Amino acid sequence: MNPSLTLEIKGLTISQRGGPVLVNDLNLQIRHGEALGLAGESGSGKSLTALAVMGLLDKGCFEMEGEVLWTSPRSAKTISLLNASHELLRSLRGHELAMIFQEPLTALNPVMRCGAQLEECFGLYYPDWDRDQRRKGMKEALLEVQLHETERILDAYPHEISGGQRQRLMIAMALSGNPGLLIADEPTTALDTEVQAALIALLGKLRRDRGLTLMFISHDLPLMSSLVDRWALMRKGELLEFGPVNALAKSDAFPQMAALLAARPDPDSLTYRSQPGDQNSLLKVSGLSWTLPTGRTVVDNISFDLEHGGSLGIVGASGSGKSSLARMLAGLTSPTQGQVFLNGRPLWDRGRFIVELEIRLGIQMVFQDPYSSLNPVHSIEQMLIMVLQRKFPLRSAKECRDLAHEWIAKVGLDPTKVSHRRPASFSGGQRQRLVLARSLCLNPQILICDESVAALDGTIQAQILELLLQLQQDLQFGMIFITHDLAVAGSLCHRLLVMSDGKMIEIASAQDILQRPQHMYTQRLIQSIPRVQVSQAT
Repeated sequence: MNPSLTLEIKGLTISQRGGPVLVNDLNLQIRHGEALGLAGESGSGKSLTALAVMGLLDKGCFEMEGEVLWTSPRSAKTISLLNASHELLRSLRGHELAMIFQEPLTALNPVMRCGAQLEECFGLYYPDWDRDQRRKGMKEALLEVQLHETERILDAYPHEISGGQRQRLMIAMALSGNPGLLIADEPTTALDTEVQAALIALLGKLRRDRGLTLMFISHDLPLMSSLVDRWALMRKGELLEFGPVNALAKSDAFPQMAALLAARPDPDSLTYRSQPGDQNSLLKVSGLSWTLPTGRTVVDNISFDLEHGGSLGIVGASGSGKSSLARMLAGLTSPTQGQVFLNGRPLWDRGRFIVELEIRLGIQMVFQDPYSSLNPVHSIEQMLIMVLQRKFPLRSAKECRDLAHEWIAKVGLDPTKVSHRRPASFSGGQRQRLVLARSLCLNPQILICDESVAALDGTIQAQILELLLQLQQDLQFGMIFITHDLAVAGSLCHRLLVMSDGKMIEIASAQDILQRPQHMYTQRLIQSIPRVQVSQAT
């Protein structure tokens, strides 16, 4: 192995035992201290490649061929990771190799406090430290990833903090052993643009200060371009294109990458939606608040109207109360103050949500973490048929099955290949599309999307956004769209509501918010939208 290389992947082929080839003859090299960006559509094999490097693929389910060679910066020894023993791999993880996973809620233990999980890492990597030293190191690790409420985060359970905060906690855990190689699998998916920019800057600083080698997996090409030196594009398990990041925008040299870039909404040239023709209120939110028993107000006096066929984008930093607001609208969290009206009818009565099945099924929510919202023991077909039979009890099983297959196809998946598979066999982006199909197949009056396209690559994201636009025009449902991506929100939504610390900062048309923001916080969010950087050296 070339001594300048830290990681070398040679002819890596991954297939399911008795099933299809998922990664085919992959060859990649990462030099010491380099950052490589691995891009590609959902299901292209990016995460499988990362798991193979970490030795986390179940050899009872997957067959692997080729070589994955790791040269330790500490010892200069070269190790074949595919052939390494379980004990050797365990000794390497954390100290030498670390990974930030795509779905933090499923990667964290739900019954352990965040502090206890972080302390496990420090106890493993620094066995000589006493409790006070570990506590100090834990707080410093949280501050490093912009989690400033250290005591609250350490004492909280994973479900008590936001998705973005969980992601930053995972980054702190991965970095706690000071690894030589950090694999980041979509680490910024759930984060707002300001925190994204801060974390990208943090990863860049860590790379420079520690000599960290980085494999950065992302579908967000503009964001990736500001961090990595080279990028590799995968599709259906194949390596399509490979080159320096400063050639990212050259469509003649790299047409596949250029096509992915073109599919993303350009924040500087958006086409804004005209206001819906029906201005009658479908959903009215009046003075909605949610205060925890501790006295902390998570959502503070939010009011707005949503028209028939209208769409409202809710944007703001992680932890600003966006998802908590959505859960109150969907009947999942009882507000401590205020009311929600659907077609003029109040939905909350003394802390209880209205019980009529038709109304409950008419408000659908697409959750931020798709894996935790899918039943792991049921096939996709079973899950869709169950909800369709609930909505349409007079339809036959065959009619519900045909309709389930139709919706699977509408979200860009092949029903003949995915219907009988369980959630664990899909990539993060594929699971997100399946959750979207499960909600849309019920023809809801209100669709609440909580970061529903965050895990999708540019081309699939564009297809799903186009699907949402078309379905909304056809069915005239109202849509609440929660996202950190202001460009996506601006292209999809009629109006935008900006939140910070549980409060409504401003609300206006998407064009007014993005072109004429009134509040300084909104201006900062817009300025931090990632754009393609092509000036780095190779």
